[in-house]
Amino acid sequence: MKIGKGVAQQFNHYTHENRLGINSNRANNVRNFKLLFSCLLGNALEFYDFTLCGVFITSLSQTFFPSSGDSPFLFGGIFVFSAAFWTRPLGAIVFGYIGDRWGRKNALSISIMLMGIPSFVIGCLPGYEVLGIMAPITLLICRLLQGFCTGGEYNGAAVFALEHFQVRQGVIIPNTINKFTDIN
Repeated sequence: MKIGKGVAQQFNHYTHENRLGINSNRANNVRNFKLLFSCLLGNALEFYDFTLCGVFITSLSQTFFPSSGDSPFLFGGIFVFSAAFWTRPLGAIVFGYIGDRWGRKNALSISIMLMGIPSFVIGCLPGYEVLGIMAPITLLICRLLQGFCTGGEYNGAAVFALEHFQVRQGVIIPNTINKFTDIN
């Protein structure tokens, strides 16, 4: 059986290096590394902001919710923490549409910039003793916006990276982003 030139060239595309996302062209390697690193870094920063509320739930609850005898303040903190998960699917839909319509890079940039606003507001927000009922309401609105942005970032980064790598690498790149987020 004679192997033609086309078959030999096709075989060379399925080497171990190509399946891992490493191209023979050095410029493509640098571009692919920068692209993957920026997706991982953006996702890590966004989930870092997102999970800080869970880590500091006790102190946030004490600061932003009044403590009455029968209803402990911790329930309010858990409610606000869980509120961010309500808007994640909506954020994925909206930022997915933005990514389809105007490009994934724009959608990811908007998502990352929008994530900084509620994080900054939460950091500067005075407690219940200063603002009264507006403190937990503002905290709830900020957490809803954080969840909205996280929903767009998480799936958008995986799709963005997947679109820029070869089809044969389809499983490795999104799973790398997923596992990096889990480590965070």
